[in-house]
Amino acid sequence: MTMRKLDLPVLPASADSEPALRALWQAVFGDTDAEIGAFFDAFYDPSLTLTAYDGQTLASSAYILPCGFLSAPGGLRLPCAMLYAIGTHPDYRGLGLGSRVTITACQHAQSRGYDAVVLHPASADLFAFYARLGFEPIFDTAEHIYDAAQLPTPDARYALTPATPDVYQALRRRFLSGTVFVDMDWRGLTYQQNLCAQSGGALLAVTDGGKAVGCAAVEGDGSDFVARELLVSDNLRIEDASALIAARYGCQRLHVRTPVRAENQGADVRPFGMLSANSPVLDRLIMQDARWYGLAFD
Repeated sequence: MTMRKLDLPVLPASADSEPALRALWQAVFGDTDAEIGAFFDAFYDPSLTLTAYDGQTLASSAYILPCGFLSAPGGLRLPCAMLYAIGTHPDYRGLGLGSRVTITACQHAQSRGYDAVVLHPASADLFAFYARLGFEPIFDTAEHIYDAAQLPTPDARYALTPATPDVYQALRRRFLSGTVFVDMDWRGLTYQQNLCAQSGGALLAVTDGGKAVGCAAVEGDGSDFVARELLVSDNLRIEDASALIAARYGCQRLHVRTPVRAENQGADVRPFGMLSANSPVLDRLIMQDARWYGLAFD
């Protein structure tokens, strides 16, 4: 049996769309008013928000977040946008609206000059869905889950200090030099800093005698904590940096995401992010060994 499709126009949000967008967000993702408000305060732009209405009912939407540049070795820097919070109301699922909104949002972003469009699928089964829409799964992550009691005793030579968004941006660039990575801009890092703070975490620098040797974006989750990304120099082991974080927050378990590296023994390497590039350099980016998406506000 052929699935029915609903052929609704997909257009940028109007000036009075915000209440409907907030209501749809809550219905799809279940976030609190405070969480939704924090996003809208940081990023909402009607001209970069795509909507599909069925009469007066908002059925589906997607947000385009300018997030900086896609940076690659050789000086390549493509203006980059993130597709975020792509959602369809439960009453309208299975009608093709998610595909229509995603494709239109990607085309709209590229028409606005964002040659690279990235997204982080919310679940493993969605990679195949977005691949059918033209996205390439080029970003992987190495996932570590540590019981705090099994981590080494923190080395006293290292320290953790809070990092401002501009300092964190500089550290990301240093530790990701030579890779293909999403070079998150100041606004995105400020939003990530707020997400961290709301849950009891922070943007952090790892220092050795005052010299930065790593950085991490840490969020709390009850007795567990999550390093949304942990980037380290060649002289710092992931386990030692993780031990510092676990000790700082007194957590029982720490979930860590890091770039895939040769020393990631024991890590669960999995696909993380996808790319659609309005540029002939896509094949060149895919051929690079090291690629990092990192912060996805998930």
